Amino acid sequence: MKNYKLVDILLTMESGSRPKGGIIAGEGDIPSLGAEHLDGNGGFKFDNLKLVPLSFFKSMKQGLLQ
Repeated sequence: MKNYKLVDILLTMESGSRPKGGIIAGEGDIPSLGAEHLDGNGGFKFDNLKLVPLSFFKSMKQGLLQ
């Protein structure tokens, strides 16, 4: 497998957000990926995903993966 640097494949690097007060476990609609979901090999760990409500996701102006 070939390795790539993020700077070579990303158009922009954005920081997103999560709802004020945090996320309630077991509630939400849209996965919210953060640095805690990256593994040591540059892949993703999808266990313990945090979910944000759809209404919050629709209000986001930045931090959306494309």
